[in-house]
Parts: sequence; structure tokens; C-alpha cells
Amino acid sequence: MTQFGELSPSGTSWTVRISATDRKLHIIRHYAGEHWKSEADTLKEGWVAKEGWFAFVENGERVWAYDGDKDFFLLVEVGSNKGVAIRGPCDLACPVPEEVLSKLSPAARQLVESHGQR
Repeated sequence: MTQFGELSPSGTSWTVRISATDRKLHIIRHYAGEHWKSEADTLKEGWVAKEGWFAFVENGERVWAYDGDKDFFLLVEVGSNKGVAIRGPCDLACPVPEEVLSKLSPAARQLVESHGQR
């Protein structure tokens, strides 16, 4: 996702929303329980879209986001209780997909690679 609006990829429980008005990132995870549906809304504090920003839903468990400058992170689903964890460029706990790595600035890419996250 590189344009403001909303993205809800089929086959995932994620909705990514970035408003052109405030340029803030909202990641919503939908999950079903016993005859009910709930939403968890996660706002990455301080994240504001700048030139070169993107969000990438890798799969049903991981969403990547880059503000175009210095704020790069992975939001990952953890456990069966539908919790989430935010990981920064130094503690990603999984390889960075080429679709993400190729869109990072040289400085952000170097930070990821210097921590063996490639």
C-alpha cells in the first residue's frame, strides 16, 4: 500500500488505514469468536506518513510499515489469544521480505542488514 486509503487483503484478518488528512497509520485486526466479531485497532504512536511511506500485509500474521524516514516496524500476531507485538528494525524475529527491503531508504536498509534481519 503506497496510497492513502484503506486496504483489506483477502485471506487475512487485517485492515490497514492511512488517512490523507492526518497521515497516521491504523492497523485493524478482525477476528471471529463464538457468534461475534471484534476489532482490535492498533495505532503506531508517532508514525506519520512521509514521502516514500508504505504498508505491506505479508500474510495473515504479519504487517510491515515504513513512514518513509526512520520509523520502520513489523506488527505480528502472537499466540492463539490474538495478541500483537510491534517489532522494530533491530528485533524483527523473521527475515524482511524483498518486497519490503527494496522499498526502504538506503539508511533504513543498512540498519536492517546490519542487525542480520535480511
